[in-house]
Amino acid sequence: MSRSKKSLKQKLAMALSVINALNVCALVALPYVNVAKNVRADGGNAEPLADALVRAFYGTAQAETYNVPPDTSVEAMNEGDTMNVNSGGTGTVTTMSGGVQWVNGGTGTIDTVTGGTQIVHEGGNGTVTIMEGGKQTAINGGVGTVSTMNGGEQAVADGGIGTVTTMTGGTQIVCEDGVGTVSTMEGGMQKVSGCLVDGSMHKGKGTVTTMSGGMQNVYSGGTGTIETMDGGDQAIYSGGNGTVELMNAGTQSVDSGTANITTMKGGMQSVDNCTGNITSMTGGTQSIINSGTGNITAMTGGTQIIRTTGTGNVGTMNSGGTQNVGYVDPSGTVYPGGTGKVTIMNSGGKQNVYSGGTGTVVTLNYGGYQHVYNGGNGTVTTINSGCQRVYNGGTGTVTTMNYNGTQEIYNGGTGTVDTMNGGFQIVKSGGNGKVTRLTSSGGIGGGVQDISGGGTGTATSVFSGGTQRVQSGGSG
Repeated sequence: MSRSKKSLKQKLAMALSVINALNVCALVALPYVNVAKNVRADGGNAEPLADALVRAFYGTAQAETYNVPPDTSVEAMNEGDTMNVNSGGTGTVTTMSGGVQWVNGGTGTIDTVTGGTQIVHEGGNGTVTIMEGGKQTAINGGVGTVSTMNGGEQAVADGGIGTVTTMTGGTQIVCEDGVGTVSTMEGGMQKVSGCLVDGSMHKGKGTVTTMSGGMQNVYSGGTGTIETMDGGDQAIYSGGNGTVELMNAGTQSVDSGTANITTMKGGMQSVDNCTGNITSMTGGTQSIINSGTGNITAMTGGTQIIRTTGTGNVGTMNSGGTQNVGYVDPSGTVYPGGTGKVTIMNSGGKQNVYSGGTGTVVTLNYGGYQHVYNGGNGTVTTINSGCQRVYNGGTGTVTTMNYNGTQEIYNGGTGTVDTMNGGFQIVKSGGNGKVTRLTSSGGIGGGVQDISGGGTGTATSVFSGGTQRVQSGGSG
């Protein structure tokens, strides 16, 4: 029989003996004890019978202190208990519901934590197998590890190193030169920040290897990295710096901080009053609002949306990429656009310019399109072989048009080509087109201004090889 069970049995026997004695000797005891109310306690004082039985059953819990070495294993640590694990020692706790385990150069292990604290200092190594509550703190170079975190908190600071292998709940806090890693995040939160010490910023660094849920929050002075994002959120605040290396799904939101995505295949980057950068986009969405700036180096898919006062830049846009300067929701409501620019647009690329938006394509090649809608203003610096389409209420300008380039102007639209060396300006019924210099280049064939019935076209200067063609009912 275990010591605890034996002790409980003895206490039960003692309590029953007290009751039996009172029953048998009640007449003798009455002058001394009121059986219904009080019994004689230690020291001759009276106490309630119920309290006496509780004292007999359970006794009074005493806080325990364990000093390691020697190596020590404890079944349970409760409120008020302390374990000091020093260099060369190993302290093991099966269940912690309270108290403190100090790991000062030795090794501390706790199987399950529901409350209490493990504090790991320089040279110490602390491990929690399952954390449901409580706290692990790694500071001054200490190393803390939580295998499975369902709740509770791991705090990493002042040069400490903290790792959570699997997180489904709880929080990891990383600050002041701390380094924190969550290998697999399915839920919970990682908070990363810096701290000013004597005027110098001491930055925290947090990394999530794989995220499918949960959140990483990056505050001033903090650097947060997610290696693979399949879901969840990364939120970056003023002064914070966040990076997602591969985004398949999920959201990166940046408000006055700096955000970077190396490769985006899905998900969303939301840029609000700050800067967001994407190196390679094959899918997903970058949304820019409130004086934010979004930059995409190479785009072969996905969408960049630029709202009022926002600015969006795309270096090279290939098949499947779209830049929307402004936004139209599924109900047809148009939200005003900001400023959008595509440096090189190739086949399959598209820029849509909506009301209030200004869109620029520097070089438009074969198969690329700029669409300019009501209230939008679109400019193409050079069209080599692509198309600018100007719709009702839109205004389109082409600086230089070469062979196979096209500007199409629809009813209510206005289009201008400064120099047309080749290609076509097609003015539909109700459209208005103008070519300042209509000529040819390289002997391949000159530019053509084609004015349909009901359309209006003007060619200021027509040189050899250039043609203005006016259909029946057109004006040129």
